[in-house]
Amino acid sequence: MQRAVKAARKHGMWVIWVYWHNRPDLRNLGPPTLYSFKHKPDQTGIGQDLENGPVLTKGSWGAEMVDELKPLMDEEDIHVEKVRMSGFYGTHLDQVLRTQGVSTLFLAGVNIDQCVTTTMEDAYFRDYNAVLLEDACATSSPDYCQQAVVFNAKNCWGFVTDTESFANPVPVERETKRT
Repeated sequence: MQRAVKAARKHGMWVIWVYWHNRPDLRNLGPPTLYSFKHKPDQTGIGQDLENGPVLTKGSWGAEMVDELKPLMDEEDIHVEKVRMSGFYGTHLDQVLRTQGVSTLFLAGVNIDQCVTTTMEDAYFRDYNAVLLEDACATSSPDYCQQAVVFNAKNCWGFVTDTESFANPVPVERETKRT
């Protein structure tokens, strides 16, 4: 992630931070979303306390950016507070991108098989060129979940590359057709 953010800045690209930001009273979430994070009574779900505070709740440790990325955040960056897995659902992300003429998105983050993939799919459905930065993604799910996302990203929703290629692109000669 650090290399991806630094490369984006080097290329003069925008950096958009998308993160969960639920109301403390959870009125922005319906039962399906609440259930998807709490399948058993003894599980900790959204809004409930973990060691460092409530899960994915505005103003809590669980809704903050990880410490390693905080120094890379600039005031000029776009911040999108989301309340579902997708960065598009119920947010201003699409409006910001379209009004600024952005057509290609490079995606990175966690969890690749949840938030990253739903955002990538939604980008695809909205006709954005979606590029997954494979090595800038992670998940707490089994390995096959990440493998499935990478497979679908390559074959269905867009493109896949790594942060080294993103940071140091190799120019490609294009053939021009002569008539």
